Amino acid sequence: MTGATILIVLEQVADNLFDPDPYLQSGGDMVRVGGLDYTINPVLPLGSRITGVKLDNGGPLDVDKEYQVSGWAVCRNAARGTTGVGCGERLYPE
Repeated sequence: MTGATILIVLEQVADNLFDPDPYLQSGGDMVRVGGLDYTINPVLPLGSRITGVKLDNGGPLDVDKEYQVSGWAVCRNAARGTTGVGCGERLYPE
């Protein structure tokens, strides 16, 4: 998964928690992110909430680099007006 896609996923999970429309707030697990640190400002709009992303080694997240990731969340279609990451997409080579 690219660093850019990681940012999209973080923004999407943040929106599940902090969308201004309470009917679109479905919860999330921001605390279950491992291997990086970031700053979040919940009052900013989708796409602007996550900043200052750094890897645990102190280096910045490179938006163009491919990272190996894992997850447990169930995929579903993105809600209207949100960013989306395709389900079933091969995120890293075998």
